Amino acid sequence: MADPNTSVTVDLNGKYFSWRGDIIGSGEMRILSETKNKAVFYALNFLTPWKSIAEVDFTLKEKGGKTLVIWTLESGLPWYLFWMKKTMETYIKLDYNRGLHLLKDFVEKKNTCCGLKIEGVKKFEGFIYIGHKRSCKMSEFEDKMKDDFQNIFPKWGELYGKDLKGNPFTLYHKFDAVKNKVIYEIGIPLKKKIEGVESPYFVKILPKMEVYSILHKGAYRHLKNAWAVQMMHQRAKKFKKNKNFPPFEI
Repeated sequence: MADPNTSVTVDLNGKYFSWRGDIIGSGEMRILSETKNKAVFYALNFLTPWKSIAEVDFTLKEKGGKTLVIWTLESGLPWYLFWMKKTMETYIKLDYNRGLHLLKDFVEKKNTCCGLKIEGVKKFEGFIYIGHKRSCKMSEFEDKMKDDFQNIFPKWGELYGKDLKGNPFTLYHKFDAVKNKVIYEIGIPLKKKIEGVESPYFVKILPKMEVYSILHKGAYRHLKNAWAVQMMHQRAKKFKKNKNFPPFEI
């Protein structure tokens, strides 16, 4: 999803494959052993953008008439990179959670229910909007967002319905999985500036700018994949992050 032009080579026996891509780098994976309907063990070797080796396995267990899938990875860091351990554990956990959700849909529905279209740099025309800002722990994020969609958006519809224009959106000011903190705004575009909006709500403007666009089409539960791909493209220098991010007061 992150790098559709990746070159992939698969052995005829299906037990080895290698990849090379501009975004995801290069590496190889080889199945070491497998026990039918119980486990698969393989070696994972990353070559670029940095070298790393790992032992990975999938184990399957019956649980309540369903299949419990356990996906593990064992690797290490050089001693001088000890300070990266928590960061690596946090982001690998996020990767694995996304991967397991995709695997679940693929097994049950024969479809991952997630498609991404990388649109690249686009012109954003800007707009005035009504918004609400929230700070929370990342572990609370999904519940807080659900609360926003179920309560705040309908309330705005009742109070300002004739002035609203366009679809709801979210702006992320801080998204730190390691420190367990998220700061974000939800908002809806307006036809014009409105007066008398009471706290904690506000009216601001998002100005014209260039944005890097990735379109997600599929189940809402897979939206995190678009976010992850966006971060990978930033690290690969496909676009430059704006450190002085708007919105602006009006």
